Amino acid sequence: MSYGEFSYFYDEFNDDANYDKLYSFIDTTFKKYKMNNKIIADLGCGTGEISLRLASSGYDVIAVDLSEQMLSVLADKISYMEELPKILILNQDITKLDLFGTINGAVSTFDTFNHLTLEQLTKTIQNTALFMEKDAVFIFDMNTEYKHTNILQNNTYTIEADDAICVWKNTLYEKEHKTNIQIDIEYTDDQPDEESHYNESFYEYYYTIEQITKICDSFGLEIKEMYDGESFLELEETSQRMMFVAVKKYLQDERTNS
Repeated sequence: MSYGEFSYFYDEFNDDANYDKLYSFIDTTFKKYKMNNKIIADLGCGTGEISLRLASSGYDVIAVDLSEQMLSVLADKISYMEELPKILILNQDITKLDLFGTINGAVSTFDTFNHLTLEQLTKTIQNTALFMEKDAVFIFDMNTEYKHTNILQNNTYTIEADDAICVWKNTLYEKEHKTNIQIDIEYTDDQPDEESHYNESFYEYYYTIEQITKICDSFGLEIKEMYDGESFLELEETSQRMMFVAVKKYLQDERTNS
């Protein structure tokens, strides 16, 4: 799925997100694997908070997102910067990723992959691996089963912004390993009635570590590290987000010839 109207409120409604802490982990990990100042694809980049931090630190960034609205917010941020960052913006479906050349690394954060069915997730990881150089690093996170079944469940949350109220309603389908999410946005300023209310609905899916490992292994990606995706410490049973660090161990033709 791609966010529509919600894109324009994403940063405000997500203001508790610690982008600096997340970026510090990403940058430290890339440097650990000697991927600093390389070409990095940010898959499902959203409003570009991670893309901008990567570019500001010297990486060449390819920011990919299906939502034109999200990319519009990113472009607006760039327009206010004194120095233009090295960011190539691509309006693409990450399940059909088609880059212009190879990359040295990739990131996907804030549960982008949870929006994908198993078939879509497999195709996305396959396509990403196809464009990755050998020894390239792929850092991605996913919301856990624990979060879906214990935190999101069938709960409803109300989030207030300066000029809008967002009602976020979750409906858990445990047998299908997915949660339906309905977002209702009501503007609180003076707008015409026909433009004062917006609704978006989509599913998030959750997967096991074994499923993720199997998919990555199928396309030459070896998961080297796993962490709690919020504390970046040891992954626990009650972790709400899991962070994976995978390394491209061989190119496809190398496996075919082995």
